[in-house]
This record gives sequence, C-alpha cells and structure tokens, in this order.
Amino acid sequence: DNILARENELEKKSFSMEAAISKAAEEQAVFEASVTERTKELEDRKAELDAFWDEIKDSVAVEEKRKETAALMNKVMDKEYKIKVKEDQMAEAMEQNIEKCKADIAKAKREAEEFKV
Repeated sequence: DNILARENELEKKSFSMEAAISKAAEEQAVFEASVTERTKELEDRKAELDAFWDEIKDSVAVEEKRKETAALMNKVMDKEYKIKVKEDQMAEAMEQNIEKCKADIAKAKREAEEFKV
C-alpha cells in the first residue's frame, strides 16, 4: 500500500515536472523569438544609422569641397582685383603721360612760333 502511494506520488511529481519542463520550453521559445526579433530590430537600426553616417560623411566631403572652391574663388577674385587696380593705375599713368605729351607739344609749338617771330 505504501509502495502504491509512493508510486502515485512519484507519478504526480513526474507529470508535474514534465509540465514544468514543457512550460519552461515554451517560455524559452518565446524568449528566443523575442531575442531574435529584437536582434533584427537592432540590425535594422544599425543599417539605418550606417546609411545616415554615410550621408553625413558625404555631406562633410561636399562641404569641404565647397570651402575649397570658395577659397579658390576668393583667390581668383583677389587676383582679378589686383589686376584691375594695376590696369587702372596704368591707365591713369598713360592718361597723365598723354596730357604731359600734349602739354610738351603745345609748348614746343609755342616755342617754334616764338622762334619764327
């Protein structure tokens, strides 16, 4: 009788353990599915961030090229300005030289007239 009771008790414990193992296996499967889903979400997010980082790097490269181009344009404009200033100075000097030549010619004409008289 004692053996039968012990056998029933062991059988109940066995069913109870099998149920606990089954429940633990279900929980493990749910947990693994959750981890897999979260891993996929994180991988997707990483891909988005990588793409964003590439855009930032491209944007920075474009900005650096823009700055280089602006610096070159400033140099060109500075040289063009210096050339323009020199041209203006040369034109002014030529104008003064022409005026001086006209004055010299007029003076020479006057002197020639005076010499004739």
